[in-house]
Amino acid sequence: MSLAHPTMRLFGLIAALSLLVGACSGPPTSKDGDAGPLAERDYTFTAVDVPSEERFKLVLESKSRRPICTGSSEWPNAAGFMENASTRASVVAGQETFRYKDFSMDVCPWKSCGNPMKQGARIESSLFYRHFELPERLYDAPKELVYRPHPFWCDTGHWIDERKR
Repeated sequence: MSLAHPTMRLFGLIAALSLLVGACSGPPTSKDGDAGPLAERDYTFTAVDVPSEERFKLVLESKSRRPICTGSSEWPNAAGFMENASTRASVVAGQETFRYKDFSMDVCPWKSCGNPMKQGARIESSLFYRHFELPERLYDAPKELVYRPHPFWCDTGHWIDERKR
């Protein structure tokens, strides 16, 4: 039977349309999207330079109904340490750029280490000038922190203290 037969032409057309629709639709996504939380839609981030305290004050606030997490590589701990962030955090003062020092931190497999945040929750931390090796002469100078956190959906993390579903 050749494609000239009306039934075969119909099957060929259906197959072509199925491929086209499948290619355009992309992978299945959840209602919040698979790419992770989006700034402004799912969370807000602010950074304020506080020269008198030799730090940048950071605030992350969840706007999402789905819990978001940060972890040690995306959010500094209470002492201002963030894991291996030299390529993601820097300070620009005039024509000079100062990269964040890399810190190797212990892996924490517990969900609480991911800083789980429900809607409306807010976490604060700091990035200290000393972790950028910023010269004291620039403490009061105008400067810009180049850093954006990239939180993730808590339910996509692999936590040792959560039961398998």
